[in-house]
Amino acid sequence: ARGYGTVVTSQANFLRVVTDDVAKLQERLGDEGPYELLCVVRALLKKIKQRVLVGDAVDVLGIDWVDQRAMVETVHARRSELVDPPVANVDHALLVFALERPPLEAKQLTRFLVSMEATGVPFTLVLNKSDLCSEEQKADWAARLEQWGYVPRFVSVATGEGEDGFGSLSGPDPGPRSVTVLAGPSGVGKSSLINRLRAGGGGGGARGSISLDGLELQSVKAVSSKLGRGRHTTRHVTLLPLRSGGLLADTPGFGYPSLNTLTTATLPECFPEIVRAKTQLGACKFSDCTHRDEPGCVVDELMPWEEDRYDFYADMFDEVEQIERVERERGKRVSEQRTKYKSGKGG
Repeated sequence: ARGYGTVVTSQANFLRVVTDDVAKLQERLGDEGPYELLCVVRALLKKIKQRVLVGDAVDVLGIDWVDQRAMVETVHARRSELVDPPVANVDHALLVFALERPPLEAKQLTRFLVSMEATGVPFTLVLNKSDLCSEEQKADWAARLEQWGYVPRFVSVATGEGEDGFGSLSGPDPGPRSVTVLAGPSGVGKSSLINRLRAGGGGGGARGSISLDGLELQSVKAVSSKLGRGRHTTRHVTLLPLRSGGLLADTPGFGYPSLNTLTTATLPECFPEIVRAKTQLGACKFSDCTHRDEPGCVVDELMPWEEDRYDFYADMFDEVEQIERVERERGKRVSEQRTKYKSGKGG
């Protein structure tokens, strides 16, 4: 038996795939889909190093409807792909940070924003735990982020602040296969927010395993009072169904996203300040301008930077430049080794 489905979770060497083979499902359960299968990956995919990600649309074969097992045969072309966290076919993302506990850090936030901009996936910046901040603090962050080029959504899962807009956070009119990803550091309330979104505004704030009307919700933990940092509740990427339609991806929290997918040419395009300056004033005098005090730079002319953002940009540019340098050296060594091998073989 063969089928088509979506990978909803990946753990160790196994995948869980939801398939919509309604006929088989009705025959066995007298109910309508979807139906979940525990799958392994075909050896050929491993041989050609085809990685299967959560969110991938896949063909499965050898379906055992009794034991609920199958094998992933092929992976369909992806319409989008996130690296941190690794999720395929994402339609919308929620970048979730906390205003307090743990405190919001501009450097870490900038890194996450750049990582999200690099994916090209539409996203919404959500600032949780707004009940722990004064109106003045929220206004300061709103003004600061506006200069960066972002309009944040202030919410509090604990008190329900901003709850009226929770439904729209999962993106406009989610279809049955649309995927919304939650990303951000540990302890900012991603799992609690998922509980709110999946329960239609209920279920937030409690700790441990939660269920509502048979809908299993995500477990949540408190922030470490000793370290002031979040604790990892989510251990792997999982797609969860939304009652309003679509799928919601909970992802493990982490400190700083990697910059390995960026180049010195693409990094500037991930800063709205640079994009805005070039839109208003045109191109820089030199095509290879890095926007770091070069003559004829339109970014320097407009000076759109707020507080530490220029320093963040310069530091990240240096880091990406170093990554490129290491990659060039590695490629050079590989090329030299191949040349030596061919010379030795010919001799």
